[in-house]
Amino acid sequence: RGSLATLVPALVRQFPGLPIVAIGTRAEEAEVARLIGSGEIYRFLHVPVSVERARTFVGAAQRRADELQQRRAAARAAAGGED
Repeated sequence: RGSLATLVPALVRQFPGLPIVAIGTRAEEAEVARLIGSGEIYRFLHVPVSVERARTFVGAAQRRADELQQRRAAARAAAGGED
């Protein structure tokens, strides 16, 4: 059992394109406020959270990740890099 402040950066390093949606208490949110501010955690939901609300935020996170991936690919193509 570890800290979110330790777990999230490890996940970001291992899965750089994965948007992180964290769920926890207000105390846990305070623990990772820096990661939320830096964008390492895309969204933080407070417990209890409904399935519908979680689905909405996960869908938004996935759309954002797809958009960022498309932008990076376009930037590489414009710079003459391979896709």
